[in-house]
Amino acid sequence: KELVRRVRNAAQNLPEDCRDGFLLSFRNQDPRFEPLHDELLSIEELFFNVKERIVLIGEGKKQLDSQYNPDWDDWYNGDHQFLFTDDDCITADIESALRFIHLCIDREYYREGAEVSLLLSELRISVVGEYNDVDDTIGLRDFLYEIGIDEKFNYMNEIMYLLYMGNSSAERCKILYNAINKLDNYYSLSQLKEYENNTLPDFEAFLKSWIEFLLNSNNFNDNRHLFSAQSSVDDIDFLISNAKKHLRDRPEFMLHILEDHQNADPIKLLD
Repeated sequence: KELVRRVRNAAQNLPEDCRDGFLLSFRNQDPRFEPLHDELLSIEELFFNVKERIVLIGEGKKQLDSQYNPDWDDWYNGDHQFLFTDDDCITADIESALRFIHLCIDREYYREGAEVSLLLSELRISVVGEYNDVDDTIGLRDFLYEIGIDEKFNYMNEIMYLLYMGNSSAERCKILYNAINKLDNYYSLSQLKEYENNTLPDFEAFLKSWIEFLLNSNNFNDNRHLFSAQSSVDDIDFLISNAKKHLRDRPEFMLHILEDHQNADPIKLLD
């Protein structure tokens, strides 16, 4: 703690344009200085710094090394199959990005947070070594799990929240759909609604657009997302109207309405 305090004081006495390089030199040697680096930069400086580091990872200019875990048992073992070595400080870069998006939520910097969140959702980290028997890249969700910090951050809700808040209503469906498929296909927008305690602006209107988007995708793998959204919409007339339009190609949607809204007017359903 005393060392961190001394470094903080030294950085504050430097000209502003010298602080970044000074603190980065410490961060690259010791992850304890990562939060300190973030404290002394403005949102704009942090945004460009974090964005640059994530872009470098995505371009493959930083890599993980890997090897099989000799203690792993494919019959019964909770250990990780692979062990990763992070000589390029990728973990520190990603942790910094995740802290940044949390900061953007706190301070309502939605545009900057959404841009970094989009980069994270699309990120594929290059891996060399024995993991190449599986793949030569790894996504954010699997990376956080393999490194053992997946429970340290509420990253999925925060990324989805920023992608929602930082994009226009016309763009939200496609952007959130792509992010869910790349990050965690088991994520439900009901989790996002609960995360914000039902206070997301225009969320009911968004759910209607989301349902129409999923119906038009003609992808039966989206049914889980479709049914979850349908259960959250109170406008039964809207649901029935869309179900009728897609009765021939998506009959399961009407069936789910019948099961989920048993008090619906049968005349409307049969009309």
